[in-house]
Amino acid sequence: MGRPFKAVILLAAIALAAVGTIAVAIRWQITPVLTAVRKFNRGFTNPRALRVAGSESSSTGIIHHVGRRSGRSYRTPITALRVGDGFVIALPYGTNADWVRNVLASGGALIETAGQQSMTRNPVIVPTADVSAALPYGQRQTLRMFGVTQCLRLEIVAS
Repeated sequence: MGRPFKAVILLAAIALAAVGTIAVAIRWQITPVLTAVRKFNRGFTNPRALRVAGSESSSTGIIHHVGRRSGRSYRTPITALRVGDGFVIALPYGTNADWVRNVLASGGALIETAGQQSMTRNPVIVPTADVSAALPYGQRQTLRMFGVTQCLRLEIVAS
């Protein structure tokens, strides 16, 4: 085995270990790991995801929300799945993420997906089991693997 091959194997092992750690942290809601992942996402992943999120070519959407105390406007990348007359958003980090608390406090949010904007209202935390039948197979499998037990459901007011 050559040196480049060993480097690739090592890099793959590190990446697999990182994904495994995150999966376990989400499944078991291990607060210190979830906090570290949230901070990494907020500072690194989210700004990059927002470059294309909400566009027709992206499977990632954007939820526009207002801070509970600050009144500041925020944009957070999400995966919002259209279900019936609204959206369902999985909550892998639980219900304490700032954006979730902001949306619940304000009673709704603007969601951008596939190049379209939809104003929403009546945010409700629901068990994943209650909405999983309406989700695509791959999404159900992912939520099951990560042990995601809660989703946010929002009704569409206008598109």
